[in-house]
Amino acid sequence: MKKIVSIIISGVLALGMAGCSYISPDDEYPVKIAGYTFEKKPESIVCLDDSVADILIACGYADMIKARSEECTQEEIEDIQTVGKENTPDMQKIISAKPDVVFADKTLSADVRKKLEEENIHVLTMVKAKDNDGLTVLYENICAVAGGDKSGRKKGIDKAKSVVTTMGDLQRIIPESKFLMTACYLYDTEGKVAYKDTFEGNLFEYANALNVCGYEDGDVIQKITLSDPQYIFCDTGVKAQLEKNDTFKKLTAVKKGNVIEIDKNVFERQGNTITQVLSDMIEVMYPQITEESSEPSVEESSKAEESSKIEESSKVEESSEVEESSKAEESSKIEESSKVEESSEVEESSGVEESSEVEESSEVEESSEVEESSEVEESSEIEESSEPSTIVVVADDSLKIRQGMRYRVGEEDENVKIIQQRLKNLGYFKGEITGYYGEKTAKAVSDYEVTNRIDPDGNLSTPELYLLFSNEVLPANQ
Repeated sequence: MKKIVSIIISGVLALGMAGCSYISPDDEYPVKIAGYTFEKKPESIVCLDDSVADILIACGYADMIKARSEECTQEEIEDIQTVGKENTPDMQKIISAKPDVVFADKTLSADVRKKLEEENIHVLTMVKAKDNDGLTVLYENICAVAGGDKSGRKKGIDKAKSVVTTMGDLQRIIPESKFLMTACYLYDTEGKVAYKDTFEGNLFEYANALNVCGYEDGDVIQKITLSDPQYIFCDTGVKAQLEKNDTFKKLTAVKKGNVIEIDKNVFERQGNTITQVLSDMIEVMYPQITEESSEPSVEESSKAEESSKIEESSKVEESSEVEESSKAEESSKIEESSKVEESSEVEESSGVEESSEVEESSEVEESSEVEESSEVEESSEIEESSEPSTIVVVADDSLKIRQGMRYRVGEEDENVKIIQQRLKNLGYFKGEITGYYGEKTAKAVSDYEVTNRIDPDGNLSTPELYLLFSNEVLPANQ
């Protein structure tokens, strides 16, 4: 699995670094970002935000980072001096790095921010992306600062597209299944989780799994306990807490050992780390991919060929011996057969009379059985008509589900008609089959989600579509 994933990641990400045409340095600056104007290309960057550092590294600007916070643990910058924690860094260490810009996150204290500005050091806070479009904007702005208004922005856009493409490629290697995989990410046992409206919380959709935490509403602990996810990913050190917690230790994921720790900083990074985290999640949830990708070595392959040749040779020798033996057996069987035929002719003549008597007896018995059978059928029909009708759930393959397929309000095509019909067959949709995904369809989807213990949002993701058209789905009257 890791071999396949590494090939996918390195191949696609390399495309994001290629194809940049020459642009004169004079056309690159000034660059305006978040109300601040960069008059020239920065020579020194201090990164307090490890996600920004991840993006700079992914886009080829690692050499511009002259100092980092302790949270920036990427291998490419591990030899660079640290300036303390991201929220309370050492001011003097930052000043000694002579930065043209400091990338920080929102946890940086207001006091430190003010003192840096007083030293004429601009602090730039980049908001993390929540979706693919936001990722493109984030990359574009960071790369504009580091590489210029034209070539830098282009590099950022291309790189963001390559990351999203890689995520799609990773999703496509997942085996198709009509069973819904469920999972979540926990920062602690108190209710801090990765919701579906965050980029990292949406990674589960790329893993063809349902994030059971849903959106930030209601009791999240109750959501998790009711849905009983198959896999739980969590911050470092949380696994031991889950195993001791009276609520969480009863969950299937905890009982089966399907709790996997991923450091929260790593989980939230939005550079190349995104694809590595996703590949790790896929490898854990779909171990069969690893088994299928394991190929025999050249040495093993040659040994297998030699072994098969030896077996074929021995089979040929055995075959010739078997043929000679079978000829002798056939000869003796022919003689025995002729004797048996003579004996059977005598027995057949005596058995004809007995056969006619048996047939007459069986006809009488069949007649009485037919009368009894008709009476039983009439009785069962009366009993069945008195029982309430129920929806019989069977798998439906009328919708050709593809990886990454999703539907929401406002969409209109032939597939929506198929979805509406399936919802109607299951008792959820009462309206007319139109092919338009409107409010009535969204309400039917929400009802389906509630009944099947899915956080209701009225939208259909790929895993939810698989469940909807499977024989495991719960209909509206159950």
